[in-house]
Amino acid sequence: MEYLFEHNGCRVYRFIGRGQFVYFANCKGETISMSDSTGVRNTTNIKSGNR
Repeated sequence: MEYLFEHNGCRVYRFIGRGQFVYFANCKGETISMSDSTGVRNTTNIKSGNR
């Protein structure tokens, strides 16, 4: 996994999954992943519980 940048408290990472780039952001207890394959964008949001 490659750290790309941080903006407004969100850290953005990138890795390759199944031959495609997958982008991953961790923002204030919410995790977002996005893949961009063949022009179709799939987004998954996962909210973390309060710790």
